[in-house]
Amino acid sequence: MNFDDIKKAMEDEPNDLPVPLSVKDIKSSHSLMKKIKNRLIIEILISLLLIVVLMINPSWNKMHETAQSLYYLTVFNVVMVILGFILFQLKTINDFKVYDLTSRQSIEMFIIKIKSVIEVGKYFSFGIFAALCLPVFIIYVGSVHVPESHIQKYLHLNIPWWQMALFIAGVILIAFLGSVYNWKILQKMYSKQLQNLEKIIKQF
Repeated sequence: MNFDDIKKAMEDEPNDLPVPLSVKDIKSSHSLMKKIKNRLIIEILISLLLIVVLMINPSWNKMHETAQSLYYLTVFNVVMVILGFILFQLKTINDFKVYDLTSRQSIEMFIIKIKSVIEVGKYFSFGIFAALCLPVFIIYVGSVHVPESHIQKYLHLNIPWWQMALFIAGVILIAFLGSVYNWKILQKMYSKQLQNLEKIIKQF
């Protein structure tokens, strides 16, 4: 049963009483929910680790003073996007409290919630990858191993319009490829658990 089928079934039968599951199915569904919850927690920890790496990066990647100032300004934006993602994940984990997974209806609602998490994660990752391109570019251009003239040329945008257009196109491409890759990882992480939950409700 896919996402659209579940929505249609819920819309067509809004007044039906929830069908109770067997004790075995309830234990299985709770185990699957715990696995999904743990994976969401892992995502949060990875996001926090990324924030730490971005903040301490100048400690080993020395940059010219101007470049370092611009680096921290752009990293601030990246951190805000990542924190937004973390808050969303925390809210999702907190929302799990309302899913007791003791009936077909509750499992259907839980499946819809997880699939929405995957979709939102895909779009958040596009923003995160796009935002990450700027500090990474600044690290490369503003490094102390690169002539300081590069700062005037690139970081102050003293470049032709076509170079700027190529840079923007490159950022969009990287963000797109990154979001596709992240979406495939999310699908791989959660698809097995979702399939097992769908197998449980297919019994009815």
